[in-house]
Amino acid sequence: MTADITGPDRMQKLPMVSIITVTLNAAATLERTLRSVIAQDYPAIEHVIIDGGSTDGTLELIERYREHVAILVTEPDKGISDAFNKGISRSHGEYLGILSADDALTPGAITRSATRLREQPAVGFVFGHSALMRDGHQVTVNYGDSTYATRIGYRMPCLNHSTMLVRRGVHDRLGLYDLRYRLAMDYDFVLRIHRQDVRGLLVDAIQTQTNLGGLSDRHWRDAYREVRDISVAQGCPVIPAYTRFAVHLTRGLATRALRGLGLTIVISLFRRLRHRLVRY
Repeated sequence: MTADITGPDRMQKLPMVSIITVTLNAAATLERTLRSVIAQDYPAIEHVIIDGGSTDGTLELIERYREHVAILVTEPDKGISDAFNKGISRSHGEYLGILSADDALTPGAITRSATRLREQPAVGFVFGHSALMRDGHQVTVNYGDSTYATRIGYRMPCLNHSTMLVRRGVHDRLGLYDLRYRLAMDYDFVLRIHRQDVRGLLVDAIQTQTNLGGLSDRHWRDAYREVRDISVAQGCPVIPAYTRFAVHLTRGLATRALRGLGLTIVISLFRRLRHRLVRY
């Protein structure tokens, strides 16, 4: 679907972007998400909200912003992957993004991503950097990995799911999210499309802000285990998969120990250095 735009380029057609947000008792964080979508300067956005049956005031909050929500579905689901799939199936956009109820888009994020997709017709999706937040303050940055294709076969590179914008045609051709996975469904999806020669492109900007303490952050060990199992299911030998799982588990423990000691500057410096080495 395309949309007319106003101004000097008023005769131009822009692809519709569908932003899908899944919620369940997210009243404490959802308003920030809603406001970040409303504040985007891209003129053709459809915000789709899939609620799993919230009872904490989430639906009342959504109602306050109802004029900015194109589609609202509220019903029980079979998990996060199922909710993602409902949103994709009900949306109309040519480009699709999934923004969790504790994430927020940065100003201009959709314009940057949609522009890259329009400029690069051979690219199946784009992704960017995500700032990790605590109590409204940036703790560090997860830098998107422009060389992700070299390691995606055995682990989840830093693609920052909240920053991804995917062409609808990729889903039409290669399917939706696998309901078997509750935490690493994004890894399964990206690995599947990668094996079908769908390639992603880095948008070198902070595209989202993600609150620490979300589901994947709280259950990071389980997420690593799912990544390990997915890599094996898609062809990675068992011994290398388990070895790399142990390495990443150790790294995860070290990262959280540094956070606990208040040494997030060390994490930030390491990530910034790694990003610069990859770029240059």
